Amino acid sequence: MNYRKTLAAALALAMLAGCSGGTSAASTPASSAAEPASTVDVSAQYKNLNFRKALSLSIDRNQIAELVLKDGSIAAEGFIPKDFAYGPDGKDYRETAGNLIEYDVAKAKELLEEAKKELGVDNFSVELLYETDSEAPGKVCAAIQQMWQDNLGINVTLVSKTKKERLALMNALTYEIGLTRWGPDYADPQTYLDLFYSHSSGYNNYYFNDEYDALLDKAETGEDAADPEKRWADMVAAEKVIIDDMGLIPVFQNGSAMLINPAVSGIEFHNAGVDSYREVTVNKDDKTLNVAINADLNTMDHHVATDGGSFIMQSLCIGGLAKLDENAQPVEDLAESWEISDDGLEYTFHLRKDAKWSNGTPLTANDFVFAWRRLDDPELQSEYAFILDTIHVKNAKACQEGELPLEELGVKAVDDNTFVVTLDIPCGFALGLMAFPSFFPLNEEFFNAHKDTYAQSLDDLLYIGPYVFSNWEENHEYTFTKNPNYWDAANQAKYADEIVFTFVSEAQSAALSYQQGNTDVVTLTGDLVDQYKSDPGFVTRLQGYAWRLNLNQMIKE
Repeated sequence: MNYRKTLAAALALAMLAGCSGGTSAASTPASSAAEPASTVDVSAQYKNLNFRKALSLSIDRNQIAELVLKDGSIAAEGFIPKDFAYGPDGKDYRETAGNLIEYDVAKAKELLEEAKKELGVDNFSVELLYETDSEAPGKVCAAIQQMWQDNLGINVTLVSKTKKERLALMNALTYEIGLTRWGPDYADPQTYLDLFYSHSSGYNNYYFNDEYDALLDKAETGEDAADPEKRWADMVAAEKVIIDDMGLIPVFQNGSAMLINPAVSGIEFHNAGVDSYREVTVNKDDKTLNVAINADLNTMDHHVATDGGSFIMQSLCIGGLAKLDENAQPVEDLAESWEISDDGLEYTFHLRKDAKWSNGTPLTANDFVFAWRRLDDPELQSEYAFILDTIHVKNAKACQEGELPLEELGVKAVDDNTFVVTLDIPCGFALGLMAFPSFFPLNEEFFNAHKDTYAQSLDDLLYIGPYVFSNWEENHEYTFTKNPNYWDAANQAKYADEIVFTFVSEAQSAALSYQQGNTDVVTLTGDLVDQYKSDPGFVTRLQGYAWRLNLNQMIKE
C-alpha cells in the first residue's frame, strides 16, 4: 500500500490521558444503551482501554520508518528510545526493558469490537492533529490515517496546524489525538517518564495512574532513589505500566538523514541534551558554516525556550558551568573546576576569572544565582522550571509553587567566583545538565535594564559564549559571529568564523541549495533520502527523539 499518496495531514504534541486511580477507567463501559449508537461521547472513546489498544495494534511502525520516513528512523519498541540511556549493568535501557510494542491487525479488530460493545456504538471517528512546520509529521499522520481506515474502518480526520497552534490546542486540551515527540534533556529514562508523572512540577494533568506514580515515587525520591539497580528496575516497571494501560501510543524513534559538506567537521550530535556547533571546523576560504533548519527560531530567552533549535543557538552564545564533549560527557566550561561532597548533596563550582560578558562585565556567581531563581520564579511560569526539581535542587518545587521565597532555593554565591548548589537527594546525572541552556547564567543588571524586552532583539541580549548573535531576520536567517570577549577566544580562532542558520521549511529547497554549494548542512526527508544516498556528504544517525500519539481523555470544548 502506498501510504505516501494519501491526504496531506495534521498532527501534533502534548501529554496524554490514561486512567485514574491506578486501574483503567477504560475497562468500564461508558454506556449501557441497548441499541448501538452511531457515535459516542468523544472523551469516552479515549477512556476505553480496548479502543486505545486497537489503535496501537493496527499501526505498522516498520512501514512508517522504512517506507514513509526512510531517514534512519526505527519502529518504537516502547516509550523510552534506544541508544541514549544505559543502566548500572552497562546495558542499553531498551535491551533491558525489551520490545513492548506489537503490530497485530486481527487482535486489533477483536479489541475494537469489544470497545464497540462496551461503549454501545457501531463506529468510531477520530481527529488526528499534527504540525506543519516540517514535512515528516504530516506524512506520518497520513500513513496512520490510512492504516486506521483500512485496518479498523475508523473514520480519521487530519487536523494540520503550525507548531505554535498545535501546542496551544494540546495545552488547552482541545484536541483528540496529537502526534508529538520528546527529545531527552539528559541521559536517563526519567526525562521521559516524568512527562506522565502526576507529582512532577512539570506535569500538566493529562494522565493519572497510581501504580505508575508509586513506582516513580520510589525511584526518584523514595526508598530506591539511592540504589541504582532498584531505581532502574522501578523505571522499567513504570514504562510497562503506561504501555499496558496504553496511556500513550509510541510510534517511532527519530532518525536523521543529512547532507554535510565534507569540508565541515566537528558538529557534535548528542542523543541526550543539545547538539553543539561551537567547535566546528570549516575548510573553506570564508570559514562560514551555512545550516538549513526546518523549524524556525522560537526564542532566545533560555528560561522560556522548549525546543532544540532555540537551545542550539543559545548554546552558541551563552554557555554553562559545563559543556558536553564528543562522548556526551560533562567537561569544564564557565566553571574551571568543581567538587562534589561525599554525600552527593553539595556541588561547588569555581568560575573562570577571565570569563566576561560581551559588554565587558565579569561573570560572577550571582549570575547563576539570579538565573536559577528566575527559572524557578512562579511569576515566569517557565515550562522548564521542573528541571530544577528533577535534579533535586533544595526547595525547588516549594519555591516554584510560591510556598517559599526564591531566596530559599538551594543556590548561593559564596564569593564572586564560587557558586554552590545544594540538593535534597543525590542525582547522578546532575552534572551533565549543567550544559543544558535552562541552567545558563543571566546578568542581573543587564536583565533589569531590558526587563520588558529581554531577548526580543539583538540589543536586548548579552553573550558569554564563543559567538554573538549578529543578524536576526525573523522567519528567515540567523547569523552568529565570533565573540572577541570569549574567555577562550585564542583557541576558538581555529573554528568557524560565522555560523548562519536559514529557515527552510521544504527539504527539497534545502537540498537544492546544498547542491548549488550555498548550504553546508541539510536534513533530508522521504524520497530525498534515496535521491542523495550516493552523495559524498550523505550521513544517517539515530536520534534520541521518540515520537508518540497522545490520546486526550479530558477533551474540553
